[in-house]
Amino acid sequence: RIRDKIRWILDQLEKHDSVSFDSLLSSAASRLDIVVSFLAVLELVKGRQIAATQAEPFADIELTRGSNWGVSPLEREV
Repeated sequence: RIRDKIRWILDQLEKHDSVSFDSLLSSAASRLDIVVSFLAVLELVKGRQIAATQAEPFADIELTRGSNWGVSPLEREV
């Protein structure tokens, strides 16, 4: 499930320059979907495939392409 969500988030960022975290959750059908979305975002941020920024406390989190955008996990480990 997390891999599927990661692919979906990457697809969204292929189509758009940025995506709000709130918009990712708008399609969540359950708490499990919210948790999976959060874990997918954390994994992508950890790998620097996406960047997460927040303009001010309690503002929405914007997701954009990170410094490792388009780099496969195998290439990063070399």
